[in-house]
Amino acid sequence: MLKGAAGSLDLLLIILPTSNSQLYHPIKTCGDTKFGIHTICVVAEKLAKERGQDQYFNNVALKLNLKLSGRNQLVDSTRLGIINEDKTMVVGVDVTHPSPGSSRTAPSIAGMVASIDRYVSQWPGVLRIQSEALQEMVSDMKDMLKSRLRLWKELRGHKVLPENILVYRDGVSEGQYQKVLDEELPLFRAACKEVYP
Repeated sequence: MLKGAAGSLDLLLIILPTSNSQLYHPIKTCGDTKFGIHTICVVAEKLAKERGQDQYFNNVALKLNLKLSGRNQLVDSTRLGIINEDKTMVVGVDVTHPSPGSSRTAPSIAGMVASIDRYVSQWPGVLRIQSEALQEMVSDMKDMLKSRLRLWKELRGHKVLPENILVYRDGVSEGQYQKVLDEELPLFRAACKEVYP
């Protein structure tokens, strides 16, 4: 079903019989990673239930809107400064580590999101497995940023790349600030050097 839909649809709304359905995870995995199609799964019994139905429908509508490139909330444009000029990309970076008790081979995962519009309402993300477990510095920073810069142009039709990149780096302690400057900042600069004309 997903394979046939992937080429012709932007989004597939799937109604599952129950909330404990074993279909959910395979559907999301195939949609997200194998076929590249947005999926939203809703539960039939929740659609028919009167209590809490308004909130359930509201949540589904927010998901639909966002996955179809809509904006669910906006920041007051007078408070956005240079971001409102559509020349600034806002980037967020963090690394999540395995929880205590996880397998010794469980990896740390680096994530990056970046705004692609002047309203800072769309934030496509990219994930990478770190080269070493419990590594806080992002090893694939250069390629991750290059992919976000390409999306800036491709998804919103920008003719030029952003003039400014504002980075929020989470998950580092004060003692790691210099390490971020020494290890991650050069990778950011290298990405820009490769992508910008």
